[in-house]
Amino acid sequence: MKMQEYISLKDLKKGEFFKRNTHTEKVYIRGDYVRGEDYLGRKLNAYECFDFEDTNSTVMIKGNVQVFVNFEF
Repeated sequence: MKMQEYISLKDLKKGEFFKRNTHTEKVYIRGDYVRGEDYLGRKLNAYECFDFEDTNSTVMIKGNVQVFVNFEF
């Protein structure tokens, strides 16, 4: 059995899997760091993260957010 572990999103490598917490079913893949603004002029400066089951679904998450790793799915 693996140890359950939380780490900062910025410490994951591009392409690694994570969950936002221990109770969620959704698995995400860390993408690139995006600087700048979106089409509405909002500052991004966050990591683009893809839903494992639907790669067209993305969320932008700040690098200092703690994410859950070392799980089996």
